[in-house]
Amino acid sequence: MNVTIKEMVLRDGFQDEEGSERLTIEDRLHFIDGLEAAGLRNIEAGSFVRAARMAHTPALAEKLRDRKDGAQFSYLVPNEKGMLAAIEAGVSEIAVFVATSDDFSKKNINATVEESFARLAPVMALAKEHGIRVRGYLSTVFGWSDFAFDPARAVELTQRLLSMGAYEVAISDTSGIATSDQVAAVMDALEAAGITISQQIAVHFHDRKALATGEEDVVSQNVRVAYEKGVRVFDAATGGFGGCPVLRHEPGAPKKGNLDTLKLVRVLEGLGAETGIDINRLAQVGQQIMSRVAEVQKGNACAR
Repeated sequence: MNVTIKEMVLRDGFQDEEGSERLTIEDRLHFIDGLEAAGLRNIEAGSFVRAARMAHTPALAEKLRDRKDGAQFSYLVPNEKGMLAAIEAGVSEIAVFVATSDDFSKKNINATVEESFARLAPVMALAKEHGIRVRGYLSTVFGWSDFAFDPARAVELTQRLLSMGAYEVAISDTSGIATSDQVAAVMDALEAAGITISQQIAVHFHDRKALATGEEDVVSQNVRVAYEKGVRVFDAATGGFGGCPVLRHEPGAPKKGNLDTLKLVRVLEGLGAETGIDINRLAQVGQQIMSRVAEVQKGNACAR
């Protein structure tokens, strides 16, 4: 395997999916079993926030804590309170997030970019104290209403996250607007700043199939360029679930889901990458997830 796929469906996928709060712990464990059987070894399983759709996270984390020889599970943590809950649940890896845009940050967490970094300080200190690995997300890298695309800004904030203790930063296309030229420009700027792309950088793309261009759609172009620039860690969500909850409230904003893991695997393997994923098993678990989500959205929330 020369690439790593980080599976997002249980957190970033379901956090914006109507009815997902009715998925049971047993449902989620069943999905995880299927994802692991397909070869996925890095799964973001939940988020330590108050939102109803992530209320299951502490109980799920405790059940996953003692699994041996399986996937590495991580959990999104927004603040010190969430971090304390994550520690109590016995997690070994968390993810934290900041944005390039003050407007997005205030709409997302009611804090400016600088205030969000201040909130991260105690989280990072607790992670270091308890030996918990930290992954960082950098949102709105490719632009937002108050932020024009600026690779230098991406470099600055990526360096800050790494210096605070993140082992990796996911460069994120929150709005689903990135172009391949922009992806290349960000990777070139990061490399010029001394950041090791293959070891410290991941990419998190949202798909916008309606903007397909020619034989290769936009998100596939972005994956290809990132891979060619040395990126070896890619985020995706089986079934293409999720996206950005903030965008849901923006006037006229189209829904742009996460990049589907099945699509990502096909693109990467088409480039000659080794993913370690059984594509047939992944397709099967994708169908199971989509069917179960459709079932609970119709109000049939019976337990397995």
